[in-house]
Amino acid sequence: MKKRHSFLARAAMMLLLAMFTTVKAWAWGFIHEFQVDNDYAENEVGHYYVKMGSGGSYKLELNDANVTAFKVYDDGGKGGIGLNTGYAKDGNYNNNSGESNLLCITAPSGYRLKLSGSIITEANSDKLTVYDNDEAEGTKLIDGISGTVNDIDIISSGQSLTLQFTTDQSVNYDGLDLTVKLYKATDLQFATITGVNSSYPFSGSPIDITPIVNDGNGNPLTLGTDFTATLGSDDIPSFPFSVTPGDYTLTITGTGTATSGYFGSQTISFFVESCPEGLLIDEDIAYGTAGHNYVNMPETGSKTVTFSDANVKAFKVYDNGGKDAEAKTKQGGGFLFVNAPEEYNLRISGDYTLRNGSFLHVFDGIIVPGDVDWDKILIQINIDQPVSANFPTVTSTGKNITIFYGTADHYCNFDMTVSLVPVTYTITYTNAENGTDGVTNNNPTTYTIESDAITLNNPSKTGYTFMGWTFEGQDEPTLTATITAGSIGDKTFTAHWQKNVLTLLDDDSEAVEKNASVIGNHANDGNVYEVTLSGRTLYKDGNWNTLCLPFDVTIADSPLNGDNVIAKVLNDGESSLDSEGKLTLKFTDAPATISAGTPFIIKWDNTGVNLVEPLFTGVTVSDNAAASVAFGDNSASFVGTYSPFDITNANKGNILLLTGGGKLGYSKVERTLGSCRAYFNTNGANAAREFVIDFGEGTTGIEIIDHSPLTIDHSNGAVYDLQGRKVANGQSSMVNGQLKKGLYIVNGKKYIK
Repeated sequence: MKKRHSFLARAAMMLLLAMFTTVKAWAWGFIHEFQVDNDYAENEVGHYYVKMGSGGSYKLELNDANVTAFKVYDDGGKGGIGLNTGYAKDGNYNNNSGESNLLCITAPSGYRLKLSGSIITEANSDKLTVYDNDEAEGTKLIDGISGTVNDIDIISSGQSLTLQFTTDQSVNYDGLDLTVKLYKATDLQFATITGVNSSYPFSGSPIDITPIVNDGNGNPLTLGTDFTATLGSDDIPSFPFSVTPGDYTLTITGTGTATSGYFGSQTISFFVESCPEGLLIDEDIAYGTAGHNYVNMPETGSKTVTFSDANVKAFKVYDNGGKDAEAKTKQGGGFLFVNAPEEYNLRISGDYTLRNGSFLHVFDGIIVPGDVDWDKILIQINIDQPVSANFPTVTSTGKNITIFYGTADHYCNFDMTVSLVPVTYTITYTNAENGTDGVTNNNPTTYTIESDAITLNNPSKTGYTFMGWTFEGQDEPTLTATITAGSIGDKTFTAHWQKNVLTLLDDDSEAVEKNASVIGNHANDGNVYEVTLSGRTLYKDGNWNTLCLPFDVTIADSPLNGDNVIAKVLNDGESSLDSEGKLTLKFTDAPATISAGTPFIIKWDNTGVNLVEPLFTGVTVSDNAAASVAFGDNSASFVGTYSPFDITNANKGNILLLTGGGKLGYSKVERTLGSCRAYFNTNGANAAREFVIDFGEGTTGIEIIDHSPLTIDHSNGAVYDLQGRKVANGQSSMVNGQLKKGLYIVNGKKYIK
């Protein structure tokens, strides 16, 4: 930090050498605490400052826009009694500093300087003057103030301020305690004036003008606070203001105050056209009938036509010869100004016959005769040979058009229809754009002042529930949003959504809402959900897991995919439990999409990374019950469950579970099987003693079922048949003629005689 201070101190010292009178060293210079790359923090010990000298002229240039603020003191140092208490005062200012005691501060390009703070000096003797430039002459922002002044607050109109501090030979006081801050010039200047047309038609009532003034960043400014306004030589106290026919120049001038600091001025000129031949159209055209409303183009000068209200939809415009006559011969031409009611545009259609030297122009807005704005042209017809054609159909962007027509001979004529078109406003839907992010929103995207009341339909979004709209004046979501008839202006409606999330618990015994209620309350309700199997772990250890889900699941598009997943469903037609207790299970490949309620088995490679609490997205809950897939001979079934299933002493002799290594077993004790699993039920028929399972990869061979209720004594080489009956005491009976041919069990192993 010391090195940094030392470097900056040297840099600041070099800046002082750029003096604008004579070059000389200042003994006190910039003390090492002054840094040009940090803000000044009020009352912070060791804040950054510069002292004015006792004489001489010095220039400080801030070349880095990161220099945002620092302090300026007199040559007595920082602080002072009664000023910014909390840090020491080095001393009062010195006497006999003359008019050459100057400090010029220049901001980086594109910036302005704000000077604020206070002074305590000898009244009427020791004075501070601040010039709005880099010279000690010209415009003064502060003109020789002295005594105690606590409200200094000025902003430069350019890049520079020059401070002049003069003292006499008598008493001295605490002096200067000033702060310099930098502001971007674009934050302090005007950029645009909008809301003022170049011309207005006058139809008898004063016209209200509402200018909009923005700064260089496009932020709105306030009349009286940020700027003043004059119309010619008259002050404008507020917007809008009213005008009658005439030429006008509006001038906007920045106040340049400490509060706003906006400098400079902008002007905009406009005129209000007086049209003594103005007509009021108050009846629709009745085509094909006599006496429908029309107006003839003036031969010279101008004429104004105004729709009385929006109930008048259209009228006719004919050439200067009138409705039933050819055009009058006239070089030059006349202007027809047409005014629509508020919230309407004007549309032109019709046909014409024109000859050499004739012209017909239609402009968007009011055009000043003699000062035509060709950027506003809608229709431009200049004839160098006879032609008959239809007008292109065009529509104004505002409520006014100007028709300018001149003819070379009386063989020219035209038949034009001017009709009202309501302004179209946009309806924007935030978070509910149709066709985006799974949203379906068929609400209208535009409307006009003539539209009937529009009550918005509720949109839908895949996987979400619509909670309501917010809009201007409605901060809380509401399911009812209406654009009333006669409304105007663009509208924005923001949709609020809640994600559809369901949780199925592996153990719902203590849950307020059981799995069965969760499924039942949301089955086939038309919504799409995220469903989490909470508390469930599917083991990726190469062994089979059982699963049963209340929604269709496509393995490839689900969290079950990957790691060489294999899913199987029971082939009920080839599965059986015979009378001798042999259970045969046949599994086949599951379909790509497994239907809701179907029990199935699934396994993955032994990855060591299990699937914990799998989350299924984009699913529709079905009302399909968890299925019981009965064997073809109805001897047993493969049963799925959505809720925990209790295995008790009363039923455990009928319930078989698939265990590790593809084994089957009865439960030795009472227990609860978790949700969304499957088990085998022998339906109270023959107990299963052994099993054969075909997973589509060949049978496993005959295996003994673990914990079968049929107890077999394997001691002393006793021989049992497949019904569990002891048929011989020793294995020797297998080789003599005591037993007939068949399959027997000895010491837990199968033998064939």
